[in-house]
Amino acid sequence: MDIGKEIKDQRSFFAQRREFNFFIEDEEITVKTDDLPPETSLNYYIRQKLHLTGTKYMCNEGGCGACVVAVTVTDPTTNCDTILAVNSCLVPIYVCEGWRVHTIESIGNEKKGYHPIQKALVQFNGTQCGYCTSGMLMNMFPLYELGDFTMEQVENSFAGNICRCTGYRPILSAFKSLASDATPAVLGSYADIEDIKICERSGKRCFAPCASKCSKKSQPHFYSLQSSKWYKVYSIDEILDVFMEAGESSYQLVSGNSAKGVYPLRKEVDFYIDITCVKALLEHRMEGDHLVIGANMTLTNAMHLFCSLATQHKQFSYLQKLADHIDLVATVSVRNVSK
Repeated sequence: MDIGKEIKDQRSFFAQRREFNFFIEDEEITVKTDDLPPETSLNYYIRQKLHLTGTKYMCNEGGCGACVVAVTVTDPTTNCDTILAVNSCLVPIYVCEGWRVHTIESIGNEKKGYHPIQKALVQFNGTQCGYCTSGMLMNMFPLYELGDFTMEQVENSFAGNICRCTGYRPILSAFKSLASDATPAVLGSYADIEDIKICERSGKRCFAPCASKCSKKSQPHFYSLQSSKWYKVYSIDEILDVFMEAGESSYQLVSGNSAKGVYPLRKEVDFYIDITCVKALLEHRMEGDHLVIGANMTLTNAMHLFCSLATQHKQFSYLQKLADHIDLVATVSVRNVSK
């Protein structure tokens, strides 16, 4: 089926767009979709288009952590802002509409001053060749920004960041020194967490500035690319609309994209369907004694849900074991987007 031809007797509910916006901290970035293939990653765009080369790349399949950046996004299920570490090599640039991306250059630099986690890493001599440093710092950044973390949480957050030089101890010691339960007897002397600013809207630590102004509810739309189309949908009905339009053409549902690199596409896809904001696929509900969870819920959110239900409901105590098992799957930055 030629996707370039009009499909008779069928209405399309999707407006065509040729550009979209996201933010690098406070700077609004306009992405022109002309000649930008669907496999373009956030990492490629940051490095090659914006020339922010502090964000590195190496394995291009989410295994080394060199490419990690932090993103502030609005959770479709709660409408609250949250900050996550993600592997920029896995994230398609087309899913970044409205995101606020934090890079190693934007969180702190010589001109505007360095972030406390950057200062800590220097204080504890946590770098040698420096290639992994930006990924380490950006993996730590969301944990720091969420506030009141423990040394154990730091210890459990860096399975996806590879360092060939330091042996990890000075890196983890630097980040643990900022934890709420850190003591000089364990780690040596260093400044504690800064005062936490509480956001009036969410009641949680503010990601100053909040991402809400760039995460407005959008309408379903598509981008016409060189030989394919990229659809952004917000409901299951809209997914079905794209299926109708696709007919016999090939399609791919895009969400976590964590298989990229490990299982590369062998053939060009005609229709890409971005389902990251389909609320019905992200929520959970109780049906009597049964728990039903959305097929697109991230592993991180599933872990949090399982731990909560295991504590609150005796019949779901077994879910703690599932949460413990998921904690052994992949890495924090991969689990933040994987389903």
